[in-house]
Amino acid sequence: VFPRKLCRLGLSYMGPNEMPILFPFAAQIRKLDLLYALLETEDHCTLIQKCPNLEVLETRNVIGDRGLEVLAQYCKQLKRLRIERGADEQGMEDEEGLVSQRGLIALAQGCQELEYMAVYVSDITNESLESIGTYLK
Repeated sequence: VFPRKLCRLGLSYMGPNEMPILFPFAAQIRKLDLLYALLETEDHCTLIQKCPNLEVLETRNVIGDRGLEVLAQYCKQLKRLRIERGADEQGMEDEEGLVSQRGLIALAQGCQELEYMAVYVSDITNESLESIGTYLK
């Protein structure tokens, strides 16, 4: 059983099988560090949907555009985002698990409270930078 006031969480080596242990209190999480979690894109999406009060997220680029779209849809209070390059990025050949302008535009439009963003991207355009400038603080 986790403490009732737990709102900041960093999990190393957590995989999809362990993820359901977070679900009962996921709505109270404000800061989540998934840099060393063993999660794929869809795992990120499943967890993020259950964290509507998330203000700070740290993860790897395996979150992908799909994960950023889910973040934009469910986490309107997000203030800080840090996405680092994953160690296995060179093995990714499809767009799943990579961050591009599609995810950044969705993020800018959906998370308008965002104040800080450090993101490792694989493809970025002027359009995505304009969206960030238009929608964010």
